[in-house]
Amino acid sequence: MKTYLLILSIVLGLAFSAHAQERPNEAKQAQWEQFKANEGENWNIRWKGETGVPRVVSNGLTKAYTGSAESIAQQFLNEYRQLFSLKNELADLNYVKTQTNQGVRHVTFSQHYKDLPVEGGEYKVHIREDGRVDMANGHYYQGIQLSISPSISGEQAINLAKIDLKLENPTEENSSAELIVYPLTDSTFILLTQR
Repeated sequence: MKTYLLILSIVLGLAFSAHAQERPNEAKQAQWEQFKANEGENWNIRWKGETGVPRVVSNGLTKAYTGSAESIAQQFLNEYRQLFSLKNELADLNYVKTQTNQGVRHVTFSQHYKDLPVEGGEYKVHIREDGRVDMANGHYYQGIQLSISPSISGEQAINLAKIDLKLENPTEENSSAELIVYPLTDSTFILLTQR
């Protein structure tokens, strides 16, 4: 069945709009200049929309870090957490996996808010064999403030979604519900149920 049967026709929570910047502010620009001063001038950055959070930092090589791929990625993100607008100790990022392709280790973290997954909230750090980071990219949603108490039960959400989707045999469908935080924009979030 469709991955997101219930991305949903049913909104389970309240929407909240956080304050958003049009472009990176002076503080963020200063953090970027400090990053280049530490790691070299070859780096490029692509800022994410209205938030001033880096979408991609690439085309350079950091100093060599030591440890496992997960540890190196965490060290890098912690060191530059202000630039990436991340929380202390990467509190809302969970390690997902490390994949290796042609000697480059790709470490993936998923974003969570109050232990709920944030749809599309993911950051990747790409590490060369010698422990140097050559790229970081992803989507990180800062400023999420949202009640995580659903206004209807999971069963109600499933039933309403089946009606809305006009399923022919709704009783034969194997459905389950899971709360997620769904970004409508870079600064507006709702609570949804997904399958």
